[in-house]
Amino acid sequence: EVPGSGTGITSTHITQRYHGIEIFNAQSNAWIKNNNVLKIENNFQKNIGSKVNATSSSMNVIQGIKTACAKLGIAPIPNYTIAETKSSNSFMLADNVNEDLITAKLVYQVVSDKLKLAWYYQFYSPKGDHLWDVRVDALNGNILEKNDLMISCSFDTSHKTQKVSNAGFDFNKILFKDTFSAPIQVNAGSYRVIPYNYVSPNHSPFQLITSPEN
Repeated sequence: EVPGSGTGITSTHITQRYHGIEIFNAQSNAWIKNNNVLKIENNFQKNIGSKVNATSSSMNVIQGIKTACAKLGIAPIPNYTIAETKSSNSFMLADNVNEDLITAKLVYQVVSDKLKLAWYYQFYSPKGDHLWDVRVDALNGNILEKNDLMISCSFDTSHKTQKVSNAGFDFNKILFKDTFSAPIQVNAGSYRVIPYNYVSPNHSPFQLITSPEN
């Protein structure tokens, strides 16, 4: 990667694999400057060979996502097809419902002190009301972990009938504790940042901002 323009530090991201299969979330980072390693964050798994349960799946990538749908209660199950083959263990799928392609790949999921071979999927439900991030056991189809990345809100009558205070909004009282006499005690300092209200480094260079406070 290209060194940072301000610091000259190169940030390196390393993913751990076993037999070419990624170990889920086993990623380490290293910061390098002038060929010297400044810092390493090591999140690699140890003794992998004694922890893995398999090196090949009992179900293919399509069978795996159909099993995930059944476990998640999705019906009818979409007609999944392989849109792109990245490698023997990594694919992009289409469900012929949503425009977004589905990430699908074999990984090792950490379960207690074991590494279980699993299919990893991230996909929208057919109605678009869920964005599922799941790992399905590649041997028996059990869901090892699932997360819904879609944020949902539900507003009932109790919210609608709440009274709104006319006291006004005081940012300082909400953000800062009474033990501080002034916000500047918390926030004083200088920061090299993209100034507020600029979208990205393409719209403004980094600038040194002193004591920005609120």
